[in-house]
Amino acid sequence: MENSHGPSASFQFLVDAIKGQGLYDRSFGFVLISKVKEGREKDFIQAGQTVIPLIRKEKGCLLYDIQQTVDDPRKFIVTEKWENGAALESHLKESFYHEFIISTTDMTEGPPDFQLCTSIL
Repeated sequence: MENSHGPSASFQFLVDAIKGQGLYDRSFGFVLISKVKEGREKDFIQAGQTVIPLIRKEKGCLLYDIQQTVDDPRKFIVTEKWENGAALESHLKESFYHEFIISTTDMTEGPPDFQLCTSIL
């Protein structure tokens, strides 16, 4: 999902969606569902193992988790929850995040499906 302005620019749609739903100044979450190319599952997991501990330490990160589905081991679900939009924008500028996106872009079959969420309970 990299473009000429780097990975953070290609995820600007997340910030736009959050602002559009009036969630920028409060906590929110989202789910990204990606399908990894056959044979790249272990590479994707390894890339996540490197970056997830760093992301979880970021200010404003309330949850960051990557899960692999049982019925399709090529499908991964990234669940994120952020304190507010500013925390997400800061995250999108982190160099280790950029490295993760750049290193995993060729592993996936296309851009992830995206679902913006709010906590109800």
